[in-house]
Amino acid sequence: MWQFMYGSDEMFEHIERRAQRACVRFADQEMPPGTVPARAAIGFEVDALSGRVRLFVERGVAYDGTSNEIERWLAEGCKTFDDVAQLRAWLGSTLRNAYRSPSAATASQSGSTGASTMYAAEDDLDEVGVKGLRLAMRPGCRMKDLPS
Repeated sequence: MWQFMYGSDEMFEHIERRAQRACVRFADQEMPPGTVPARAAIGFEVDALSGRVRLFVERGVAYDGTSNEIERWLAEGCKTFDDVAQLRAWLGSTLRNAYRSPSAATASQSGSTGASTMYAAEDDLDEVGVKGLRLAMRPGCRMKDLPS
């Protein structure tokens, strides 16, 4: 999910255009620490009339982390935002903070080799543009495929 937490204006404009026609799905996204399974599909859908955005997540994802908002999103399978700006604010604050939570630190201290340990250095990451979005949309995309 990091490509959405750090996404560029251009990337979100592209998603918004595509998501007005149909749900834009991204498979195999890393979920926040404390989530089982650790990876799931997500999707964006934009109501062309109202501009409201829905962020979907694959059903059956359990969360034992510190954020009630994320727990609710995963349990309900969908979170609705008034517009893309509100979605981006949530991704860049609530969701990003979940990767920095005590459960994320515990995962890295317990010897987890998952990519979640990358978030400790999140401030060093650059914005991800359309190239990163295209790579993320490829079936079976993994973190190692994304641009640095």
